[in-house]
Amino acid sequence: METEMVLPDDIWTNERPKIEGDYKNIFLTGATGFLGAYLLKDLLDHTKANVYCLVRAVSEEEAKNRLLDNLKFYQLYQKKYEKRLIMVLGDLEKKRLGLSKESFLELASQLDVILHNGAIARFGYSYKQLKNANVDGTTEILRLALQNKVKPVHYISTISVFDATAKKSITEEDIPDYENPDNLGGYSSSKIVSEGIIRKAREKGLIINIYRLGRISGATNTGACQMNDYLWMMLKACIEINSMIQQAPSDIIPVDVLSKAIITTLLQDNTGNHNYHFLQKQSVTAKEILNWGSFSKCRKNHRYR
Repeated sequence: METEMVLPDDIWTNERPKIEGDYKNIFLTGATGFLGAYLLKDLLDHTKANVYCLVRAVSEEEAKNRLLDNLKFYQLYQKKYEKRLIMVLGDLEKKRLGLSKESFLELASQLDVILHNGAIARFGYSYKQLKNANVDGTTEILRLALQNKVKPVHYISTISVFDATAKKSITEEDIPDYENPDNLGGYSSSKIVSEGIIRKAREKGLIINIYRLGRISGATNTGACQMNDYLWMMLKACIEINSMIQQAPSDIIPVDVLSKAIITTLLQDNTGNHNYHFLQKQSVTAKEILNWGSFSKCRKNHRYR
């Protein structure tokens, strides 16, 4: 897997990026996803910045509709948000994010900071199937960060870059054991490779924070959750068959709490090149989750009867 961690020769800098909380233009990937919707909301609520959102679409109207529909689905939409949203039609799987050279450079000249949350998170996919979006896409984000003025990057990763069967304590500074990836799927492997590329980019002068996340639950206030998540589909099945499975405890954190923590860190970290773990201190069982008020709201909102 180490052979996949290739940083192109053109990604390096001697320039120190300006790191400040008062950003005017923020670039966000993955805004049409579950966590992305909350990150977008918190960026709009806690800054005065314009937020440039990378969206796969054939027109700005289609991109904007996708973005706003996603906010509405998770009950986050506010009309005032629209005037600070800027659509960027592109694709993580393509060179220069699918932009022309001129558009790529123009975009880079506008941005102050990048929050790279976008990825294909299909756990049944192989590393090869995910490489273009999750690994090559990250490399293009680093290239964007270097154009015109150097910009800090905040990269969303996963705690599953570590082998859960290793049964040892893990710190933020630990490096995933990529020599033995047998217990990891394609998604986790793609994140391990991306983190390896990021470490090399740090050595070449870039400022990049890594945020490793655990399992994400529904919002504390609405219960809004990702309907196709494995955990929630499993719990839905438990309800439908009126039976409980024996499952290992899970570390889960509500999406709204997690998003606020990420955005607060992004705005307050004035040095950069840190790794952060966002996890609950106490694990919960499937039975405990079913008794949560927020899960009851999730069932109601998504017709889990």
